[in-house]
Amino acid sequence: MKTFSYDGTWEGLLSAIFLTYKEPNAAISNPRDGITMFGAETVETNAEYAERLTSGMERLNPEMPLFAFRAFCAEYEGFETDLLLSLRFGFEREADPFSQRQIPFIRRVAEAERKAGGEAHRFLGLVRLVNAGGDLYVGDIEPDCNILPLIGQHFYDRYNDQRIIIRDVKRLLALVSQPPAGWWLTELTEIAPLPEDKEFTEMWKGYFQAMANPERVNKKLQRQFVPLKHRKHLHEFR
Repeated sequence: MKTFSYDGTWEGLLSAIFLTYKEPNAAISNPRDGITMFGAETVETNAEYAERLTSGMERLNPEMPLFAFRAFCAEYEGFETDLLLSLRFGFEREADPFSQRQIPFIRRVAEAERKAGGEAHRFLGLVRLVNAGGDLYVGDIEPDCNILPLIGQHFYDRYNDQRIIIRDVKRLLALVSQPPAGWWLTELTEIAPLPEDKEFTEMWKGYFQAMANPERVNKKLQRQFVPLKHRKHLHEFR
């Protein structure tokens, strides 16, 4: 088996798949997994290759590039090779491969897409911001998947008159939204404590107390929708 490595970016992965498509026993390793394959060939990121592969996916299904990107955000080990095999399967048959989920490598990609997409949707309601001065608001999250690229446009559109920073403390990554310039991701070197904002905390607590119906409390359902591991970043649970 011939192994290829890339820089860990989405464009880098597309470049690697483009160049290894005709390698019958190719595998692609991600530096994120912490596995250095002896003799692995490094693939340089190439925007033209990435665009050509994206166009090929769109030919099979206009939604396929976004579908594959959401699966990429799930960050499971072995995803790169699974995606390579899935795309090879689809292009050989000139059909969307993700309609054939009985095939193990396609099913794993589809399950990853569902996981990342579901978590991104859930976090649209689980981000709590505090005022850091002026029109700047900051919040922290610790998602299982790398969802910041999936929620950036939502928060940019929703808070179109405020500057927003959402920090993924697990990955040292931040979403910066600054209308009208746009939104982008940036790497962090450390996570400084959030500023104290007792007013926001009390407002959130008051809101949930006013909305709550003590007769209909369901702790099990609450833990399902708001897992315990996320509550340290939510005002209403402090």
